[in-house]
Amino acid sequence: MSALQINSAEIFNTLKKAGIDEDQYQWTGFITGAVAKGISPGSSDLSRHISDILNNKTPLPGILSAFFTTLAIKVQKELDNDSGDFFFLPQEGNDLQTLTALSDLCAGLCLGLSLSPDQGVVSKITSPELADFIKTLGSIADVDTQGPTDPEDLKAVVDYMSSQLRLIYRKRSEEH
Repeated sequence: MSALQINSAEIFNTLKKAGIDEDQYQWTGFITGAVAKGISPGSSDLSRHISDILNNKTPLPGILSAFFTTLAIKVQKELDNDSGDFFFLPQEGNDLQTLTALSDLCAGLCLGLSLSPDQGVVSKITSPELADFIKTLGSIADVDTQGPTDPEDLKAVVDYMSSQLRLIYRKRSEEH
């Protein structure tokens, strides 16, 4: 498997080995949102932001930092190519697992999309479109995880999220 071919099992096994047993989708959502917003996968900024916001300002172990860089490169590649799945939602499992993953993913995306590539901290959102998308992600994050999952509805939500992230990424790429 090449460095850019990452599957969800590998992601979560790596996170568990590093002691991250909970909120794993928040971490992957944060990285995805940060990359879409313009944080370069190869920059030290990404590791610093992850440490500051998700790890109580504790530096990440080198192996975890390298893994997140690889994951961010994969996300960026799929955003560049307008293809692929960069959410890594569970393909099998019960409704509770799927909806909890979706909720955590959206919470992480909100944080990642709130970063300013220039300032590096959660910043004021000046784009009305981005603000609306973050608000929608917040609403999705509040989903009733005890409810049933309709596969068609889930696909529509994920497709919407993917298209919005691609628009944000393209707009940011065109600005720089």
